[in-house]
Formats: sequence, structure tokens, C-alpha cells
Amino acid sequence: LESNYQEAMDLQLFIQDIKSHSVKDINLDVYLKWNDLEFYKSCMEVAQNSRDENLKHLASLIIPPLDGLMNFTFSSLDLKNKPNKNYSQNEIEFLKTIKRLIMNNDTLSKNLKNKDFFSANSIYTNDSNTIDYLRNKWGNLINYSSSTVYGYKTTEPIYLYDSQGNVFTLHEHPEKSCDWQERQENMQVAFVLFPELKLKGIDEETLQSILYDFQTTSQNPAINSLNYNQVNMSLTKTENSIEDYFNMLEL
Repeated sequence: LESNYQEAMDLQLFIQDIKSHSVKDINLDVYLKWNDLEFYKSCMEVAQNSRDENLKHLASLIIPPLDGLMNFTFSSLDLKNKPNKNYSQNEIEFLKTIKRLIMNNDTLSKNLKNKDFFSANSIYTNDSNTIDYLRNKWGNLINYSSSTVYGYKTTEPIYLYDSQGNVFTLHEHPEKSCDWQERQENMQVAFVLFPELKLKGIDEETLQSILYDFQTTSQNPAINSLNYNQVNMSLTKTENSIEDYFNMLEL
């Protein structure tokens, strides 16, 4: 998007604005406008209208698979309890887009309906030795991410019995195995999205060399998937299938 593509200009301008200001100078009204629906809508615009096939596929990877996208939309817009007359114009346009994705057979529709699309276009590893090797050999051609993961929230306690039948929270249990209030893990991930590398002009030989390094330098083999299709975007339940629900919407 930083290469002056004509698609998703609003998102491009927003990204440029964010990058050109310090955090304290960001206009929150503009920032809050970019909720998930607005962001996905821009990604869809790129995926449907770009002349570059790699950019189309990359934009498709950013959008959840269609089942997850429908569940997410159903939940975030509270469609079960919201009569049609209460939809905003932006919501109506987004819902129309979902219906088109269900019915159409264009590139974006095929990609989002294909549950294996993400796994076929990505690879990652969380093996620290592999990540160090990849960083030294390939530098910024590889995407890296690190975060601290907390496994337990004392504000959302888990309750357990002790051996005498007394009830304690997990972090206060007299027989606890660790200090759950302080329990944390530092996680590192290295990953590539194949269309991104192709968009950067990486040739097939180099791409295969990168994949080889992912798969052979780790004690735990790299996984040829970020398992995005297994992420449950919502616990939504409806009387009909989620697809039927969107097809029945009168917009």
C-alpha cells in the first residue's frame, strides 16, 4: 500500500498520518473510525480491484476465512438482536459485501472460502535457534514478532478445591505449582507470507531456500500454517447456518 496503489486510499492516508505523528498527536476520532470492519473493507477493496495478483492474495490473507468473517460480523454488529432498520449505511454496505462473497466465485471469494488458503501461503516457527538463524541469514525478509503472554488473570480467577474440600482461587491455592500472578512466557515467532515475498520481487529459488531453512534448522519442524482457519472468531449460534442467515438478510 505504500507503493501508491490506487486501492484503499483512505487506509493509505490513515497509515501515513499515523506514521508521521507521535502517539500523543494522533487524532483519536480518526483513529477510532478504523475498527475491524473498516479495515477489512479496505483489504477487500485491494483484494478485488488490484492489478497485482500477489497483492490480491496478500490482502486475502489479512481477511479472516469466510466462515470466521461471517461469525465475526454477526457478533460484532449484533445482527441477531438488530432489526434491519437500525443498520448504518456503512454496515449495510459491509453486509452486502458479505452476501456477494457468499454468492460470487471471484478470486477473493475463492480464497476466503478455501479453508487451506492461509496454510498454503504461509509458514512459521517459534524455535528460538531457527529464529536467530533466519534473522542472521535473511534479515528483514522474514517477519518477526515477540510478545509476553500471561496465562492467568487474577481478575478472572479459576476456583479449585484443596485436599480438604476448601475452595481457593488458583493463585491463592496452598498447593499451587507456581506463582500464577507472575507466570508469563516470552514468545517469539518468525513467519513469512508467500505473496508478500513475491510482491517484494523474491524469485522462486530464493523463496524455496527460505522455506528450506524454516524446515531444516529447527529441532521442532516449522509449521506450514498459521492455523488461521482454526481460530474461532466467535461462539455465535443461530437457528440456521450462518451462511443462510446472511443470504436471508434484506438489504
